[in-house]
Amino acid sequence: MDCVKIVNYFKHRQILSLDEMNLYNKAMHEYHIKFGYEKGKRPKISKPKRKRVFEKCNGKCVYCGKQLTLGTFDACIDHVIPIAKGGNNEDDNLVVACRKCNSSKGTKLLSEWEGNDGKWELRNNIKRALQQLIM
Repeated sequence: MDCVKIVNYFKHRQILSLDEMNLYNKAMHEYHIKFGYEKGKRPKISKPKRKRVFEKCNGKCVYCGKQLTLGTFDACIDHVIPIAKGGNNEDDNLVVACRKCNSSKGTKLLSEWEGNDGKWELRNNIKRALQQLIM
């Protein structure tokens, strides 16, 4: 699928069916993965969704276990699979992370990240915790 052609096709045409809508949405997702979002246009994660993710993670950073408070500077929502690598804003791709872990992980996949202290001794614990959260 050439996402650029599909996006450009629908720029000047009304979407008439559910199939066209699904095709357009998939193309836009691929387009954003390839080219990113315009500044300030990245979809926001709603407050109710943030609360659901926070509760799913028991208010703790899934990477280091630090207890966090919802709505504070230190409590971040992290994309397990970063948007830059094909991730999305669905609940099963979101976890709570402290600012230090979230900043350290950046746009890396878990398999690429060395952890916030340069050690990866928590690798198995993190994988188990994430698998439990996603299931």
